[in-house]
Amino acid sequence: MSRRVSRIASIAAGLLIAAPAFAETLEEVEKKIVEAQSKHKTVQYKDKTNSESNMPGMMMKSSMDSTIELMRKGDKFLSRADVKSVNITKMGDQPEQKIESTMTMIYDGQFAYTINETAGMKSAMKMKPDANTYDPVNMFKTLHENFELKLLPEEKLDGKAMYVIELAGKKGQPENPAFSRIATYYSKDTGLAMKSVHFDKAGKQVGSSVASDVKLNSEIKPERFVFKAPEGVEVMDMTKMDMGK
Repeated sequence: MSRRVSRIASIAAGLLIAAPAFAETLEEVEKKIVEAQSKHKTVQYKDKTNSESNMPGMMMKSSMDSTIELMRKGDKFLSRADVKSVNITKMGDQPEQKIESTMTMIYDGQFAYTINETAGMKSAMKMKPDANTYDPVNMFKTLHENFELKLLPEEKLDGKAMYVIELAGKKGQPENPAFSRIATYYSKDTGLAMKSVHFDKAGKQVGSSVASDVKLNSEIKPERFVFKAPEGVEVMDMTKMDMGK
């Protein structure tokens, strides 16, 4: 072997040694995210979501401001979300229609409850969820059941390292009219989803969700996760309508 060939081989071997043995897989990243989330006893944060959809003769725009509270109880995460939303719809040349509403969603470890108030009218509902949205153990299981997941290159958000996972509709399923794919940014430190960006099939951004004011392991009173029906409101018990169980 000539000296030149030998030197090239040595350089190539050095590069292979310096490079990572393998890149992280989607499964490995999911496991790290779940492990990071599972360390938290409580989580509090604010979330701001915006979306806009334009179709022939119709425009829809919505915004939601949410305050999320999570608390571990045994192997479960109790959750509470207080949401204020504004939905604007415009049909052709007609004036815009604006609807404001508030919603409180509570998961007490057994049942999920929703209290909704729109145009002065209140309603409440009780349900038995298949899986808690905020439970890190079930989170990716639910996502895989509904979407195709793809690991994208890592990025930084506000100077902090993020895993980026893309969600897209499963093949053979009807297209979602609201979005074609979602890129979600998970903090490598906390495992929390700090940002999601929604795109249509043309690649145009049509919505986003951004978390802020994150507090970890701060005290939250247990009664925050206890459902209390609004005075004078009858709770619709959807658990009794579940004929499949």
